[in-house]
Amino acid sequence: MTWNELNTLHIFVPSKDPYGKNWVEQVLGTVIKPIVIKYQNHISWLWITRYWNAYNVDKPPRGYALPEQFCIEGKYRYIKFRLHVDADVRDKLHQEVIQLAEREKCFTEPNGWIAYHPIEDLGSNRFIRADASAEERSQRAKLIAYFMDATIRLMLDSLSCDDSSKWSLEPNALKEQNRNGSFFESVHHLFCNATGVPTTVLVGGKWSSLNIGTYWMNPIVLHGNEEQKKIIELPVLY
Repeated sequence: MTWNELNTLHIFVPSKDPYGKNWVEQVLGTVIKPIVIKYQNHISWLWITRYWNAYNVDKPPRGYALPEQFCIEGKYRYIKFRLHVDADVRDKLHQEVIQLAEREKCFTEPNGWIAYHPIEDLGSNRFIRADASAEERSQRAKLIAYFMDATIRLMLDSLSCDDSSKWSLEPNALKEQNRNGSFFESVHHLFCNATGVPTTVLVGGKWSSLNIGTYWMNPIVLHGNEEQKKIIELPVLY
């Protein structure tokens, strides 16, 4: 097997407890972490991303209607679990993930694991210059894949479970460095410090109703008194 032969699974979570604000951590702790521990000598790399979208009955996610308990305020939530594993244990591992997800009251689509092509994704123009060769795209995709793998393994390493079976990332009390209580703030700082990439904050609207957000999130509305119209872009270094 080559490094880029792998599959992905969509895991939807219900709207009820224990899947509250830290629903991703709950899936990581109950479904992903046991698999990674058990098959650690067979897993080359993994990657998990989170999504939440408005639910459309006429166009359900992945083409399958979700049970009612998987929608909260008209939205659904899921993770994509991408995994590269040795061929001799792949089918067994894939089935165990689905069984664990079902045990934890999650929903996986009937098609199960589907092929994922990382070079088409992580080697696209989004991640490399337009005139890059096929070999260069493969190398760039591989580097990004292993970067994401390290990130997820850091999350798994810092997970802990309390007496009520709720999973969460370990808190960090060093407030002068991690004001929101997560060591990932310092990891984020190191990444930005090394690359120099800015965290751009967008401010727009009137002073009586300012919209503040980023290129990647919905804006937060702040209300003021003045009627002056402003649009400001702040390249914030973290």
